[in-house]
Amino acid sequence: MVNLECNVKSCMHNDDNCCCKNVIQVGGGHACRKDETCCESYDERMGDRFTNMMEQPKHMLDVKCTATNCIYNEDHMCRASHISISGMNAAQMDETKCASFEMN
Repeated sequence: MVNLECNVKSCMHNDDNCCCKNVIQVGGGHACRKDETCCESYDERMGDRFTNMMEQPKHMLDVKCTATNCIYNEDHMCRASHISISGMNAAQMDETKCASFEMN
């Protein structure tokens, strides 16, 4: 499990910089830079309502990852102790990124 901080306020799964999902998917199969990654679990928040009311925000969760060039990727799972997902003004998935990506 990874300690996840997320500043993507436009995502319906974000609650107080935490994610309400149990598992997220980071994409970036051929990424060589942070901005070539994204949070594939991003779902746009519609209006002012929080649509994921059944789940609680989590500080620790599993992160699946296709960014195989990242030093933290081990068998398509993130093994970092802490990561950040950024995209404060994101309006869609490709405007998010794994700010913790490091090329191996």
